[in-house]
Amino acid sequence: MTVYGGDREEYVRTAFRSAVHDQSLRPDQVVLVQDGPVPGPLAECLRELIRSSPVEVTFVELRDNRG
Repeated sequence: MTVYGGDREEYVRTAFRSAVHDQSLRPDQVVLVQDGPVPGPLAECLRELIRSSPVEVTFVELRDNRG
């Protein structure tokens, strides 16, 4: 799942929960890619999602937005 600075927190939460929490067969792992810098509230949202995830999350932070 990719996230960039223009994404809205509530959409990111909904997408992550749909992909992980709401599945009858959960994934073994989620790869969460931060595509470039994000605002503070969105960064905190990502940290919260990682902390509360019932599955392993690999977090990849790209320094520059690559699209």
